[in-house]
Amino acid sequence: YSPDQAYRVATMPGRVVMIQFEPGEHILKDGGGIGDARAWHVSVNDSGALLKPGALQPETNLVLVTNRRTYSLSLVDVSRAQPATWILRFDYPDTKAKTAAEQLGRREAVSAALAGQQDTPAGPARTGATGATVSPGAPGSSAPAANMQYMMRGDRALAPTALWDDGRFTYFRYATARDLPTIFTKLPDGSEATVNF
Repeated sequence: YSPDQAYRVATMPGRVVMIQFEPGEHILKDGGGIGDARAWHVSVNDSGALLKPGALQPETNLVLVTNRRTYSLSLVDVSRAQPATWILRFDYPDTKAKTAAEQLGRREAVSAALAGQQDTPAGPARTGATGATVSPGAPGSSAPAANMQYMMRGDRALAPTALWDDGRFTYFRYATARDLPTIFTKLPDGSEATVNF
């Protein structure tokens, strides 16, 4: 998405086009304007709009104002031999940048928490032979799904610089100038196997 761009929407009679916004974004009351309203059927829903040309040669423009952005669309008629737009979705660089910054902040919080942490109470084992154990929750974390409280037993030279899990995957961060240790997992039969990463 760019606020300075008019987006071309290829339409054809008898076909509906869906304009879809990101979650939480909706068209404001009186937040739309169309050049030739008689030639179009427009229906607004929670996450966007449905457009259907109601006349031949319905080329016009459409402006949609949401609680987050303003969209400028150029509605053009195409013959059946040309591809039409069925669903129009946008990539949002501002949302992606905000999400990336939040993820980086959580990673830095994990690293800082681990750097200041010595030993923590033991929780259920998640990583097998490394001796690392997990305790639920993480104080000061903005990401409740990230378990950051791990305890290391054994040689500190093998310790990662950061270690956390998101409930599905376990993440290990090591200094780039050192060899990685082998990581094992405990199998259901009690034996151990190396973890594929």
